[in-house]
Amino acid sequence: MDRFTPDVFLEWLLRPFLMADPSAFMYVEFMAPDLRPAFLIAMLFIGAVFGSLKGRLTAETWRLLMAFWLTLYLWTFVIGNGRYFLSALLLLGPLIMLAWRGLPGTKPFRWATLVLIGGLQAVALASSYKPDVWGRADWVSGTGIDIEEAALRHRPAVFIMASVNAYSILVPRFHPDSRWAQLVGQRDISPAAREYASVVELLSSELPKLLVIPIPGGWSDKHNQPDLELRKLLGQSLSTYGLTLNGEPCMVLRSTLPRVSAGAAVTSQPGTVPKEPERGFWFCPMSYSDADRIAAIAKPPQALQWSDVFEAIEQRCPRFFPPGSGVTREFDGTASRWYPSIDMLISIWGPGDVTYKYFRALNHRSIGSVADIRAGKFVVQCDKPPGRYQMPWSEE
Repeated sequence: MDRFTPDVFLEWLLRPFLMADPSAFMYVEFMAPDLRPAFLIAMLFIGAVFGSLKGRLTAETWRLLMAFWLTLYLWTFVIGNGRYFLSALLLLGPLIMLAWRGLPGTKPFRWATLVLIGGLQAVALASSYKPDVWGRADWVSGTGIDIEEAALRHRPAVFIMASVNAYSILVPRFHPDSRWAQLVGQRDISPAAREYASVVELLSSELPKLLVIPIPGGWSDKHNQPDLELRKLLGQSLSTYGLTLNGEPCMVLRSTLPRVSAGAAVTSQPGTVPKEPERGFWFCPMSYSDADRIAAIAKPPQALQWSDVFEAIEQRCPRFFPPGSGVTREFDGTASRWYPSIDMLISIWGPGDVTYKYFRALNHRSIGSVADIRAGKFVVQCDKPPGRYQMPWSEE
């Protein structure tokens, strides 16, 4: 993932100070200002120049300090994601105490400094911390999650998950001879992939096949079934594997998982009070045809006609549009290529307009027309696309 790595050298150099910036997605997926690296640098400098730090550092503590800073900058350059740096971040507390002992001044002054550091960090966290941001359900006793009892849980079947999240915690709640795969929602598994043979073997099973969909707000009809637009989108994604929704109603199993966001409330009648969508999963019966799968492979994708457009942008800006890593899709006349490793999207709209969007940006940015891009007459902001982290003093 290139989501958290710096775009310019100055961001890399100043990472210990920029970690104090409460802006989201600096080094974690949510607001998490960390003032400790900046405090550590300041105390090390003051203690070394004006205090007694030099006399307190042993060979072991010198090595620990150097290892920490070397690791911090390597982490920043290689991946920058805070979840992969937690073990080193745990060292910040002991290192701050080490630097604190070397500060000049009286003992009450040093204690007051320590209290001030802790207080400022606590205020920074309190101003941005929201508990259970990623929480989806409360844990219950036993294995897996709480989900409504139903006969289908006790019969072997092939379950195909359609979601960005795998929800693999569902597996222990179903028959142990059931089989699971995630084919819709993240990466497509093409015939060239190593997993493709396993997918074909799975779909060729005699077991009944069900598509599993976390019930999303705003995509249900009045009968609490997937609406026509969602069925159309799912049908297109499934057709590449020779799968089709067979028209039977989807079974609803209620669960505390997934948790629907507050903004996803829907209403069935104008003027009524919005209600929370059903929490749980749709289990939609499907049919598989090996002949349809082979025909889908043989049929050239409609988006193939835009391959040269995508590739021209990739050649111009390979860091944010890595060649060979995009997932290309076409739906209702719109072609797109999504780059999961950088969270960037290129869209080619019906009339031939081409846009790009980083997933944290508010709006799509125009690149030009298809004709302009094929002629090489286009400009992409390759140094820092809109939505990427901006330093606090940036004019943008």
